[in-house]
Amino acid sequence: MSIRDISSILKEEESKQQKYKQHEMSTKAYKLFSKKKSTVDVAIELNLSEPEVSKTLIEYCRLKKLDKLNSIFKETNGKLS
Repeated sequence: MSIRDISSILKEEESKQQKYKQHEMSTKAYKLFSKKKSTVDVAIELNLSEPEVSKTLIEYCRLKKLDKLNSIFKETNGKLS
């Protein structure tokens, strides 16, 4: 087995581990959102950035069939009043 083969295997394994960590973090965020935690609470508890929390919240809304609400929010630029 060459160094190139080993390097390729290591990179592939690292990619798999990264995907697993992202999946695990999403699952934790979904649980927090289901407990009515705010985006700030989720960001702090899981040490995530705003874009990561926002992306996860949108995914959570889709899973809960609330994606229509997200569409309305985008169309109105968050101004619902």
